[in-house]
Amino acid sequence: MAFNVQDTSYSGTYAPEMIMLELFGMDTVEKGLIYPKGDIKKIHTIDRIDINNVLTPRQANPTDTGTNGFTIDGRQIIPQDLQVYKKFNPRDLETNFVVEMMSETILAREVPDTVESYMMQLVLGRAAESIETGIWQGSRQYQQAGLDETNPLFQIQFFDGFINLFVNDSLINLSTVSPAAITTANVQTILDDILTQCSIKRKGMMSKKDRFKNLKFIMSIATGDIYGRSLTTGTTYKGNSLDSPTISAWRGFSVETAAGMSENTIVFCHATPTKNSNLWLGMNSEQDWQLEMARVTPGSEEFYILGKWKYAVQYGWGQEIFMFTNLTKNSFILPVVN
Repeated sequence: MAFNVQDTSYSGTYAPEMIMLELFGMDTVEKGLIYPKGDIKKIHTIDRIDINNVLTPRQANPTDTGTNGFTIDGRQIIPQDLQVYKKFNPRDLETNFVVEMMSETILAREVPDTVESYMMQLVLGRAAESIETGIWQGSRQYQQAGLDETNPLFQIQFFDGFINLFVNDSLINLSTVSPAAITTANVQTILDDILTQCSIKRKGMMSKKDRFKNLKFIMSIATGDIYGRSLTTGTTYKGNSLDSPTISAWRGFSVETAAGMSENTIVFCHATPTKNSNLWLGMNSEQDWQLEMARVTPGSEEFYILGKWKYAVQYGWGQEIFMFTNLTKNSFILPVVN
């Protein structure tokens, strides 16, 4: 990769600052909707334990029938490798105003500190955007499709995202509302259906005193907009503060948006940044979130930017996840490109 310098007409004064597009970063992590688990060198197991039907008739000398015991198992998080590696030549900037901030001698010519800072921020920001999208929409099946790197799906081929995992798990509770595009006309029906199912199937979740703190609806930003507009369409909802900077809750439960979430999809579960969360993000180390910049080889004019990470997602209990989506298993499989 080289600099694509499109502004070569500098003359007179110039602003030493650069502006960047707004980036959404790791939105799911920043909003505290997932537990980030670091220090996974290879595999981490989310240990689970359960037991059912523990009561028996009273006996003077109790006996254990032995027909029902504790079930101990786990779900594995296996972080997958991904990286950033970009090369550039600082001398490509000699046609731009940036050259005024560069060293006088060619041998010492490097990217100015100010520009380097913008480059690092931008690369990390773009990497975070792709990882955020992968958290929800990723699929390792995309690796088999021979995608070109310009294809957006190329950026989310490194690990399986939550929606891919959910549609492949028969224990996930799917909404009974017909899977179709979410609109202002059906979004509230979907939310009510999810709460009704959860109240019937998982009474433990809905009886907790902290349920309104931990259980959340998660949807895409566009679906969040549809939900917001639905509150002002048709029936008047007294008590709604239309000038509030936050998204109105639905029947007491928080409605959160995640930039990487699939469209026409709503997930309801325990979503917090603690170990009790049902949603986990596994990684090698939180300290990996950095970049290295150096010359490609001694004496070379070219430099590189390098970052290496490992990420994967996993959930604890499929029975405690409720979802509406129009996606299927086939949504995460592509035909091989010849």
